Amino acid sequence: MHTFTITDPHDRENPVVESTTDSLIYHGTHSTFSPLIEKQGFCFDGFKAAYAVEIQSIVAACDELDFKPDGYAPAKGFSDKNCVYFSASFLSARGYALNVGGERLDGALRAADAFLAFARDKQRVELQAAHWVAILKQHGRGHAATERVLFNLQSTDLVRKLAEQVQNAHSVLNLAIREGYPVVYAVRDERRWKQRWVSGADAVATGDGDDEPFGGIPLTAVSSDRIVARIEYPNGISPASE
Repeated sequence: MHTFTITDPHDRENPVVESTTDSLIYHGTHSTFSPLIEKQGFCFDGFKAAYAVEIQSIVAACDELDFKPDGYAPAKGFSDKNCVYFSASFLSARGYALNVGGERLDGALRAADAFLAFARDKQRVELQAAHWVAILKQHGRGHAATERVLFNLQSTDLVRKLAEQVQNAHSVLNLAIREGYPVVYAVRDERRWKQRWVSGADAVATGDGDDEPFGGIPLTAVSSDRIVARIEYPNGISPASE
């Protein structure tokens, strides 16, 4: 595996292109996960095992109050297919690597920040509870799920405990990614996954000449010996370069 270190946050060039004739697919992630990837390869169970407890703790707190802020969807996960997603495009994967700690962890941190701002604002919590009271009155009949959320919002102790739960999870995740940086992996496309996925009605433009299915190329597992290169960005990636 070759390692390329890109110190310019604005550099969009793919350093692997002239170094190999292999057909490649790419995965954007965070250096926090590099030891796991380079030892075990890409597999959903491996990613799930890393900080899954903290991420699920944040998602569960949001669910208790039916509060779904920015970041909630990626933290919860877009599907139950247990796949790791790759891109046909280096630039697309580089864009995903912008997410702090990877897309799911980044979402969890954003959701946690929003949840804490909400749960610690008594007026916002009371307004949300009043909203659900009005909804129940409007429909004139009970609704178990809504009544449960309303009960939770009206429980000061529960809201406080959920905020503590989210704060603890946020601290663990924030510490994990504090010293890290974006990484893009180039992986040999030996089984022609790319050719299988870069056509059809669901294909979307990636920005550098390739198409791919919405959400990326889903694979259940890719062994570490297929990794051609690690492209690392110790000074980060500038959003302005996207």
